[in-house]
Amino acid sequence: MAIAEMNPEFWNHRFQHEHYMFSRQPNAFLVDFEGRTTVKGRAFAVGDGEGRNGVWLAEQGWDVTSLDYSADGVAKTEKLAKERGVTVETVCADASTWDYPAEAFDLIVLLYFHLPRDAAMRAHAGCVKALKPGGYLLLEGFRKEQVGLLSGGPGVAEWMYSAEEINEDFGALNSLINRPVGRILREGRLHGSAAVYQFIGQKPA
Repeated sequence: MAIAEMNPEFWNHRFQHEHYMFSRQPNAFLVDFEGRTTVKGRAFAVGDGEGRNGVWLAEQGWDVTSLDYSADGVAKTEKLAKERGVTVETVCADASTWDYPAEAFDLIVLLYFHLPRDAAMRAHAGCVKALKPGGYLLLEGFRKEQVGLLSGGPGVAEWMYSAEEINEDFGALNSLINRPVGRILREGRLHGSAAVYQFIGQKPA
């Protein structure tokens, strides 16, 4: 399945239906973080899918850019934003090759954003470049121990996170949260026990 996931048409097929595959509700780790910070500004949701996280951030007062390489996902993001009465700038692009602006965002979120290792490294480097000094990067995704579990994920360990890879890619950030966790997923079709990695880093001022 992971090879198919490299093709935008794989996600276009999944996102073309009226229902929202991962629900319209935001990620719980993101909600917890946002509720604990007084920062507002520009937010960048990478691999935002159908927009549930980017649109929610806009509802909280952030100026949001939402990127995904599925045109159908981007269209559903725009539809959800309109329904919620907020404005979200959408970008349909490959996160591993997109031209990231320098020091543009106060918050960057990578939520269940999985790519082959080389592509992930390029996307992660772009995110570090695009983060403003003092800005936060928040990541939650499957770690390699997710292989074999039935609660979601690309099914290939190379696409998932390890502590070593997180520290390699985001070592330039000050680590605030950096941990493997087990959690119960209740996000759309994903449901059940999952092996997850959580990271929050702040770019030095």
